Amino acid sequence: MGESSSRSFSFRNPKNYPRDRPSFGGDFRGTLRRGPRARPQPSKGRPPARHEKEKRGARKRRLRYLQRELRPPFLASPALIRRLRDAIRPIYRPRYGEARELPWLRGDDLVLGYAAGGEAFAYPIKVLNFWEIVNDVIAGEPVLVTYCPLCGSAAVFSRRLGGRVFLFGNTSALYESDMVMFDYETGSYWFQVMGRAIVGAMTGVELTSLPSATLAWEDWKKLHPATRLLVGDARGGFAGRSRRDPFSGYAQRLNRGRFAFPVSKDKLDRRLSAGEAVITTEVGGAIKAYPLRLIGDRAVNDTLAGRRIAVFSRTSSGAVFLARASGKNLRFAFKDGKFRDEETGSAWNLAGIATSGPLKGKRLKPLPGRRAFWFSIAGAVPGIELYMP
Repeated sequence: MGESSSRSFSFRNPKNYPRDRPSFGGDFRGTLRRGPRARPQPSKGRPPARHEKEKRGARKRRLRYLQRELRPPFLASPALIRRLRDAIRPIYRPRYGEARELPWLRGDDLVLGYAAGGEAFAYPIKVLNFWEIVNDVIAGEPVLVTYCPLCGSAAVFSRRLGGRVFLFGNTSALYESDMVMFDYETGSYWFQVMGRAIVGAMTGVELTSLPSATLAWEDWKKLHPATRLLVGDARGGFAGRSRRDPFSGYAQRLNRGRFAFPVSKDKLDRRLSAGEAVITTEVGGAIKAYPLRLIGDRAVNDTLAGRRIAVFSRTSSGAVFLARASGKNLRFAFKDGKFRDEETGSAWNLAGIATSGPLKGKRLKPLPGRRAFWFSIAGAVPGIELYMP
């Protein structure tokens, strides 16, 4: 861990994490991510007074444990670091099924969508809130599906690096309030929002970002009617464990400057509010951010690293493409509820497919991108170029 002494991490200590997620209704103190547990119910015939005494005793024992393991200035012991690995359990053997297996899934619930090899896959954000990482192989490509609920960062990466395939777990730690992953091959730590190694043998290496989109489930389903939906893992299904969204309203909390975990003040960029959702894309080493809410329902025609690109925005979601099809450079506008190119008048959907007009059936090349809260993108890429409508 060559650079571990130069970085400060916040460690989470979530036991049975899928049932121990924090709710953002109250105050936050300390560096452990600990959510409210379900209140235990006294057994039949047990005197309430005795039950309360046992609860107080359990709280005291937990406090003593935390005081022992987290010594000022809140440095986690090597034993605790090992114990916290995968305490927030990733998905190593995903199971896909139909929407009826997730009865709580509504049309306006967000999903992280990924399409490759003629197949489409949807990962409900309400599921990723609790599991955060999915290792899979899709169309022959080892992929890493990631989501950090504390920074709203949804991104898909290739797990292939230099001819090797890496397997990723969760450190249960945070860096700048963003999830920190680790790889089993070298033990290096990876900053999720950019897919960049920040500690260990792989420091400075970045994972290859793959095109993905964060959309409402009903929109993704319309684009990909045969999509496969993440409904469980080898241990069981998610029918009852993910219906709640404890991060609802968290963006507004960020906009008031109320971060759940430490963020360096000098990395905050005041050009946008901290919780503003942006979509970023990268071309030829150049990266740019687009604020979805401010753009609204619109097509943005832009140039990045000398390439013409198009951003299709629908207020809370969007996608980015190279603005070229059939050998023609195209410009787009959002008219009558549809994205249309100005050259032929063809209509295009959020998947970058022409659905009507002279170019019907043609596809735009999707560009890698990620949707995240502004504070996390600005902190990871200081001075990032920002499009402002």
